Amino acid sequence: MMDRLCVVGEPGPGMIVRAGAAVIPVRPDGTFLLELRKDCALWGLVGGRVDPGESVSVSALRECLEETGLKAEIDYLLGVYSHPEGRMIRFEPSGDERQIVDVVLVARVSQNAKVCLSQESVELAWFDRQTLPPRENFLQAAWEPVIDFLDGKRGLIR
Repeated sequence: MMDRLCVVGEPGPGMIVRAGAAVIPVRPDGTFLLELRKDCALWGLVGGRVDPGESVSVSALRECLEETGLKAEIDYLLGVYSHPEGRMIRFEPSGDERQIVDVVLVARVSQNAKVCLSQESVELAWFDRQTLPPRENFLQAAWEPVIDFLDGKRGLIR
């Protein structure tokens, strides 16, 4: 059984900070991939934690391959997202609490690349600004990087 993710407002006594790496896969036509997450039924970025011995870029590309089946090539750093709002989470039923610091990268994939759904996702879909799901259907921590990406920003520290 997969843990369910819950956003919390205040850090608990056992909360730890965890480094995460996320990637926004982009096709040549400008459409980008998001995942509808199984643990919270909200749209989010492809990514996960940085494992011991990994760099952020290796972690992001590994997560992209594991979660989508896509082989991607890093294009640029979108930003480092560390403010606690929407990034303090508890996993239920385990009760583990984490504040996630995400390094978000933008990566290129081929136009005809086929995606493969992982056990972590309900759906994978390509979007552009006009087809983006409404904000209320997003994991809170994913909304800001997506909007920053759509606005053409790079190298942010938030």
